[in-house]
Amino acid sequence: MKTPTSRRLHVGLDARSLGGRVCGVSRYAHRLLTALARIDTDNCYTIFIRPPQPELILPANFSIVAVDLSRMLPWDDRLFSSRLKKERLDVFHSFHSWLPPALPDSIRAVLSLHDVLAIDDPEFFASRGIFAPLLRQHFIRLTKRSVARADRIITVSEASVRAIVRIFPEAEKKLRSIPNAAGIIPLQTAELRPPKDYILFVGNLRSYKNPGVLFQAFSQFVKRNPSSRLKLIVAGNDDSSKAEHWIVNTGLHRRVEFHVRPSDEQLAALYERASVLVLPSNEEGFGIPVLEAMSFGVPTIVSDAPALIEVAGGASLVFPRRDPHALCGRIEEILSADRAAFAAAGRARAAAFSWDTSALELRRVYESLR
Repeated sequence: MKTPTSRRLHVGLDARSLGGRVCGVSRYAHRLLTALARIDTDNCYTIFIRPPQPELILPANFSIVAVDLSRMLPWDDRLFSSRLKKERLDVFHSFHSWLPPALPDSIRAVLSLHDVLAIDDPEFFASRGIFAPLLRQHFIRLTKRSVARADRIITVSEASVRAIVRIFPEAEKKLRSIPNAAGIIPLQTAELRPPKDYILFVGNLRSYKNPGVLFQAFSQFVKRNPSSRLKLIVAGNDDSSKAEHWIVNTGLHRRVEFHVRPSDEQLAALYERASVLVLPSNEEGFGIPVLEAMSFGVPTIVSDAPALIEVAGGASLVFPRRDPHALCGRIEEILSADRAAFAAAGRARAAAFSWDTSALELRRVYESLR
């Protein structure tokens, strides 16, 4: 905390992910920014955002700088490094897993390394075709350089701490876990609204999310429960054409809906009436949709990925991540269980996570670098 003799820090925040589609990283950036604005009126913050600028209500000690330089292009990132020299920053924090090259030596660096899924999952870059191996190697080099340059590394779960140290043991002394919280929360939590008959999956359709196991489990459920009217709703950013083709071939096309790039309002409405949320991931860094569903009182089923077990904290049903038969059984179990008991346990678990608490911990990290 500020003392009479301490000077204000000037912290630069790389929030260029906010200029694109809503995803886990952009949600993280937006929620942490707004929480920092609530809890810190002492230090000075410069937020670097790529247009279009999101709506942010910020106090006077926060300023926004628009930089039309993509975080995904190496030459743009190098130009961004040059731009930072003009700001006289004490601390620079990248919210998105790597630091720009040529960051001035005078600036202390904080890196949010959410997970190492892009390294662990051999199919992570599969959509890039013949360029996938090159992109994977580039990301490994980029991450290794960023880990070496960072003074502090923030990740989002103890499971991610272990995964990062396994690949980058040199990161261990710099690492600190500061958890996420729910990105979308209900405006009113006094009552449970009666659910409609659908399973909800929120996320992209990359291999590490393990959507195939969910589709197989749902197909088994329909066969085993022919009188059920249960549907499956998939909500996320990815092109769903391949998944839709598989669904058509299984004859389930009338039972599965794809909501591509839903707004926060649309996503909140989907959470509000879901029968159950299923997150079947092979691996996760955290798993924000679990807390979002819990905050709406929706029962949850998660795979046995370590981060999901950590976040769920005993308030979800768990299944072996590569076993669609077990997931089908969990779906049947949760649909016949006491919904109110799951809602109470889930809401209590979601309430244990707070963006304000995480922002306070992050502020302490910045001030440790004076």
